Amino acid sequence: MKTIVLSVTPTSDPDHCFAYARRMLLIFGTKGYREILGVVTVVCRYCGNPAAHRLEEITNKFTLFFIPLFTVGRQWTMQCAMCAAESRLDRREAEQLKTSATSPHLR
Repeated sequence: MKTIVLSVTPTSDPDHCFAYARRMLLIFGTKGYREILGVVTVVCRYCGNPAAHRLEEITNKFTLFFIPLFTVGRQWTMQCAMCAAESRLDRREAEQLKTSATSPHLR
């Protein structure tokens, strides 16, 4: 999670009758979320063994005051159960593998 704290002091306003300056605190950043889409059995790109691979979707969301507001990035990965190598997939590959995956969740 990446968080940035920004403190801003506005310039003095001659019409403002108070002797202190107002401050505004703004906390924003991004946070990543992982979701397991399913498990597929394919030949690993790295070790060459037919093994179970965990198919995951990683979503990065913009946060304001630690509240996720909208998605700023999305990627898909596949991790081998034998060698633990992780490879990135594009959306088309992930959708094809997702249809053939055995999922612990409902699709």
